[in-house]
Amino acid sequence: MHTPSFDSSTDHDAILDFSAIARRYPQGVVLPQAFQETAQALSRLTDIPVLIHGETGTGKGILAKQIAQLRRQREGNTPFVSLNCAVLNGDVADAMVFGCRRGAYTGAHDHSIGAVGEAEGGVLFLDEIHCLSIGTQRKLLRLLDEGCYTRVGESTERQGHFQLIVASNQNLHRLVERGEFLLDLYMRIQGIELALPPLRDRRHDMADLIALYCSQHDLRIRRDDFQQLVACCTPLRWPGNIRQLYKALDTMRFKAAMVGDGLFAPHFIATAAMRDPLDGSDATLYADGRPEAQPINALVREILKVLERPIDLPRLLETVESTLISYALNRNPSINDAMDHLNLSRGKLDFKRRKYKLMDDSPAFAEGA
Repeated sequence: MHTPSFDSSTDHDAILDFSAIARRYPQGVVLPQAFQETAQALSRLTDIPVLIHGETGTGKGILAKQIAQLRRQREGNTPFVSLNCAVLNGDVADAMVFGCRRGAYTGAHDHSIGAVGEAEGGVLFLDEIHCLSIGTQRKLLRLLDEGCYTRVGESTERQGHFQLIVASNQNLHRLVERGEFLLDLYMRIQGIELALPPLRDRRHDMADLIALYCSQHDLRIRRDDFQQLVACCTPLRWPGNIRQLYKALDTMRFKAAMVGDGLFAPHFIATAAMRDPLDGSDATLYADGRPEAQPINALVREILKVLERPIDLPRLLETVESTLISYALNRNPSINDAMDHLNLSRGKLDFKRRKYKLMDDSPAFAEGA
């Protein structure tokens, strides 16, 4: 049974009251208790940069907005400026971030103070920061290091005072290694790092997520209908995470309104893009899409196939061990880090590398590191 934690009714035909869920999540976002407490702390420690990791749709922007809202509750009308770096390029990027003088470049028809100017005294949220060009990254680094910047087309230096929150769905460490992200900027934005889990790892929150959606849209839904809806949504993989879930619920709500039968769950349609690929058909499975993660994906698929036939346990354990060692060697920047990751001594690690012919499987670092 998928019963929301706020509901104690036993009447399956009763219309659910979502007022309790609205009170529990007054900011309109379902976050684990640890994240709620962290957001409270970060709303007070405004001089520490925040770096939020997470897949697309996990709520990185919502978390940033919640930190800003908590500041507003205490300080008053604090600015919150959100900028999606994925849509910026060239002079437009610098102008959008730092501002520009009218006529500074083709298309600059008006004077602009930029996101930095708009966020003065408040919160600046740069989503998908990895999309900024190296040139814009350098200017942002100077602003963070020296507290000053210039607008495009101007020579006057200006001061910037704001709380910086950035987000990315990419592995910034790998981007630094490939020369696509400045190491100094990466180090500068590593104040407090938060990793938002994907929805497939938050199945226990599904009832509350759907209940909050129902509350926000004033849905009159019966208890058994709600339980059926949660049961439909919980097993799915949701690669688009919470954003994809709520878009699917929007579609369901539209179809339910068109039919007008007072039900919702029957109008929820699980598409192929939502399904959990436990049959091993999905290339990413539980790891992400980075090249070094592909052996883990292949290992999961192999184990799922092995479970369907008699198991050669010694061979399977060797496959697991060699795959994990190869993954650690490629994932970590040094031999010492790989040793720590695997909890192995140098002697044991080298023995196993020779056993599985992995002595050359260390492209990410020098052998003597």
